Amino acid sequence: MAAFGGSICCQSQQGEWTEFTILLPKIDSKSTNKLKYELLAQKRLLYIGDNNQDVFELQKNSFSFGYHFLTVSPFRLVDIDQHLEPIPKGIYSKQ
Repeated sequence: MAAFGGSICCQSQQGEWTEFTILLPKIDSKSTNKLKYELLAQKRLLYIGDNNQDVFELQKNSFSFGYHFLTVSPFRLVDIDQHLEPIPKGIYSKQ
């Protein structure tokens, strides 16, 4: 919750009631945009195809959203391990 810039509060009366208040930042807030960028920066996309319009849109989006993009023609035999780097462990990856 803290990573999103939000909070959870709890109030209760023993044996009677419990109230939880969950506050989240707006979807376009600075903290949410920062988190989205950090998460996308760890993503990799390999497009195997020859549709130039798809490639253009994917390249445009990868630049805008910060993820890594690679395209390979389906007519070439490739070693995928040669093209993709391992994703570094960060605070959002499970150990």
